[in-house]
Amino acid sequence: MTVVAARAAASPRLLLTGVAEELYESRGGLDALNAGESQTNVRAVFSWSYNALSPAAARLFRLLSLHAGPDIGVSAAASLAAGALSGTRVLLAELARAHLLTEVGHGRFAFHDLLRAYARELADAHDPAADKRAAVRRVLDHYLHTAYRGDELLRPGREDTIALAPATAGAALQRLADHRKALSWFDTEYQNLLSALRQAAAKGFDVHTWQLAWTLASYFDRRWHWHDAVTCLRLALDAAKRIGDLRGQAVTHSCLAYAWISLKRHDEAQSHLAQAFQLYEELGDKTGQAETHRRLARAFDKRDDALALEHAERSLELFRAAGQRTGEGRALNAVGWFHVKLGDPEEGLVHLQRALVLQKQNDDTFNQADTLDSIGAAYLLLGRHEEAAAHYRQALELYREFGDRYAETDTLACLGDTYLAAGDAESAGAAWRNALAVLDDLGHPDAEGVRTKLAKLEETQKTIFAPAGGAR
Repeated sequence: MTVVAARAAASPRLLLTGVAEELYESRGGLDALNAGESQTNVRAVFSWSYNALSPAAARLFRLLSLHAGPDIGVSAAASLAAGALSGTRVLLAELARAHLLTEVGHGRFAFHDLLRAYARELADAHDPAADKRAAVRRVLDHYLHTAYRGDELLRPGREDTIALAPATAGAALQRLADHRKALSWFDTEYQNLLSALRQAAAKGFDVHTWQLAWTLASYFDRRWHWHDAVTCLRLALDAAKRIGDLRGQAVTHSCLAYAWISLKRHDEAQSHLAQAFQLYEELGDKTGQAETHRRLARAFDKRDDALALEHAERSLELFRAAGQRTGEGRALNAVGWFHVKLGDPEEGLVHLQRALVLQKQNDDTFNQADTLDSIGAAYLLLGRHEEAAAHYRQALELYREFGDRYAETDTLACLGDTYLAAGDAESAGAAWRNALAVLDDLGHPDAEGVRTKLAKLEETQKTIFAPAGGAR
């Protein structure tokens, strides 16, 4: 870092670790690196570049310090400045040429921490508080409205819908054409979205806080970011409570429960679902009540399948009463799944086939994957291995298309079970190895179960192909 080097050069006996400690102790401020001479005074050095900027670039430089994330794209920068995309690109290029920003990727820029501190000092000195808050609101709107569109593409027909207020004038929204573009955008902006949510919570943007957490729920699920989900949703719940938003509280309790279920913390999940259900009853929201029952069914999966079936059946009744066809299809899948788990695959298939027909009628490709996977399980239990494998392969194709990596591994593991039951050990091993590669990449605990299956398979194959007779 050239500024630190200059500071060290001015004090040759000062170790660089000492400079770093000074910077840390000053909490990112510039005073620690001020040696009192213009050549090594950080503000003076930075001012040479800043004073050469056009007025519009200087204003953008100051406003960029209000952005909480580690880097920024053109649309978010345009939102801060309430400017056109084309003009913002020009200004960002000017800042990069002046070495006040670094282009870290195509159309993405980042501050050095010292430059951010300098820009923030300038913003505090030159920009009114109302203007700064308006800029933060615009960039939060950019992230919220773009994430809302992305969530629609990742999980179409979501049951716990919310409505957003119109975006503030000047907020630039990113165009996301399909679920692949949405997933890529979430991957790129993930740390910025987390930072935006924390900033919204800290600065009193309570509606943005809980709604941003809601928009991230599908992505948390897709990428298995459950610990982040819990952290963000707790902030969201506090925000919804502060403003007395009952619907915000209900959907956030439900999303928190889903995260706790995925982390196998079932007591916490049931507590949040009970609170969500009470709020949905108070709101007269049948769809919310139905979704809460469906999530309760998931919470009892593998612990009390009979009770899980009761919740799934109640979910189905409520979704039908609400006329919510996407939810009805998911509830039918849940009812069928628990019949299969309870040892009645024939009855399970009745519900599962109905679910698949309904989902095809609704063009609900996303949820068909889960239903196809459940049908595969039913056929496997019935010993109809070819039909089981065919349905698992169809589910696998859809999971891969939608980027649901954990669901992909679960289906691969079941496909391996099916191949082994059919006597095809080679295909079983290939399926399990593919599942294990993804699980290891995710750092998921299910990897050990698949690893055990592979070890047993390899041991069996060694026994089968061992040469006959004793040692020679």
